[in-house]
Amino acid sequence: MHRRSLLTTTTTFLRQALARACCCRWMLLFSLLVLLLSPAGVLAAGVQALFNLETPTGGPFPSNRFTVADSSHNTGLRVNLPLPDCQARPSDCDDLNVINTLDGFNQQPRLSIPFSGPIDVTTVTSDTVFLVNLGSTLPSGHSGGEVVGINQIVWDPETHTLHVESDELLAQHTRYALVVTSGLRDLEGDLVEASEAFGVAQQLTVVMSTTAQPGIAKLVKGAHAA
Repeated sequence: MHRRSLLTTTTTFLRQALARACCCRWMLLFSLLVLLLSPAGVLAAGVQALFNLETPTGGPFPSNRFTVADSSHNTGLRVNLPLPDCQARPSDCDDLNVINTLDGFNQQPRLSIPFSGPIDVTTVTSDTVFLVNLGSTLPSGHSGGEVVGINQIVWDPETHTLHVESDELLAQHTRYALVVTSGLRDLEGDLVEASEAFGVAQQLTVVMSTTAQPGIAKLVKGAHAA
């Protein structure tokens, strides 16, 4: 499917999801990757994009799943990343405690997407993985709709994790959806599939909010903060 058609379909889905989420405050705490892929079970079991949102490394990151509601911020959210063993890693805890005061993630984030196996990295482009602007969190802010591509593509073979960066600075106080399309393939040339966990959770809101303080979330090495 051409990206313009994908964008139209995706934007419609996302706006409907956001409208539903506005009625349920707790839904705003969940942020999902939009996977326009073949659902698991339709094809023979193959490589899947993982979707465990219990830890930052288990699914797409950054994600508003790792935030809490905070009406004092312009985004209405505050970062809430899990802390490691603070006795063993006190400096990491100190850095994370600073990050956990922010109202969103980096304006040029490092986006991480884990998979169940190896993928064909040559199929990772701005046509198969991209961000969609869902609009400002401010009452008088922009309505969104713009597409932002990716660059700095890095594949970690040990963890089967794809890392990319946004191709441009993202807008402050804005929600974004990370979209992965069916153009992504594994090493056999087969379609990468959506996981069963995503199929169960796809009714929830798909958002990632940006902070007004770019770069501060790069403080912690290994914390997977953008």
